[in-house]
Amino acid sequence: QMPNTLGFAALLLLLSPKSLVARCVRPRQRAGVRVGSLRDMAKFELGESIEKMKRDFIRKAAPTQRGTRTTMEEQQVLLDHIKAIEASNTISSPANSPLISGWWSLLYQSTPEPSSKWDPNTEVEGPFLALFKPITRGIIQGKGEFQEINTPTGKIQNLAKFSLLGRPGFLNIKGRCLIAESKTSAEERTRVDVTFECVDIQVEGLGKIRVPLDWIRPQGWVETTYLDEDFRVGRGDKGSVFVAVRTKGSPIDIR
Repeated sequence: QMPNTLGFAALLLLLSPKSLVARCVRPRQRAGVRVGSLRDMAKFELGESIEKMKRDFIRKAAPTQRGTRTTMEEQQVLLDHIKAIEASNTISSPANSPLISGWWSLLYQSTPEPSSKWDPNTEVEGPFLALFKPITRGIIQGKGEFQEINTPTGKIQNLAKFSLLGRPGFLNIKGRCLIAESKTSAEERTRVDVTFECVDIQVEGLGKIRVPLDWIRPQGWVETTYLDEDFRVGRGDKGSVFVAVRTKGSPIDIR
């Protein structure tokens, strides 16, 4: 069955080609969550377990809506926590580890240093290159951001769930990934190079459309700085720091 052309025409007007690789219209600035007990996150006890650090971070980062609602003070506290987690990494070559493969859900994203000017709603960063943000307030609403990495097959896909006028949909950028050579040691590989090839857009009741990216072939890389069975910290080529948690399988049916 052919997709609803008029419906997709309206959707593609909202998702301009420039936004496929760069930025979207800046949404209204929103107030940050309360700092309160966040301050004690920067005071890590000697020998504090990594599992406790992860639980604390997940609990404190959850109200920030993946980093879109933070003040500079909150950013600093969360970044200090991220650095402490990175220092606890025990996998010397995360890009080579089988643990990196699978589906991941974006929990938090920020810049390497606190900034009042940077807004993650306007940037398309690192491994989450395809995570499109709401473009028109009240019309498109983001519902979650995900990534699948499969290093054995060299495939990657970045998926954003959204709602268009109450209709569930998703946007998925698919591409290829390659473990980058280490400049220091072949046994210490942390970076994956990424090239995206196409975008799938689907809205319930409107069908699905595929947009090839051969004309731009956006490229980037992501460096994994902490990795275990269910938690991942990374840094992207556009200057982002992100935290993701593993999910059980695909968040939607993307066949």
